[in-house]
Amino acid sequence: MRTSAPTSWTARVGRFSFRVYCALVLLFLAAPVVIVVPLAFSSADFLRFPPPSYSLRWFNNFFPGGTGWRRPRTASRSAS
Repeated sequence: MRTSAPTSWTARVGRFSFRVYCALVLLFLAAPVVIVVPLAFSSADFLRFPPPSYSLRWFNNFFPGGTGWRRPRTASRSAS
């Protein structure tokens, strides 16, 4: 059985504050995704939160009939 070495109070506070800091950074990075994903399915003409209703309108505009988006995507790949 393995026993852990006793840790000082400052080490425990430092470890706790580091974990809180990491959680806040992750929250800061994930918050835009939580807002943008529902807006991608919005039926509004402009960005409004919360969306008035949900639709696939913007995805239909991006993928029209199959080949409308492939040519620009291929051009941007060859440019990079």
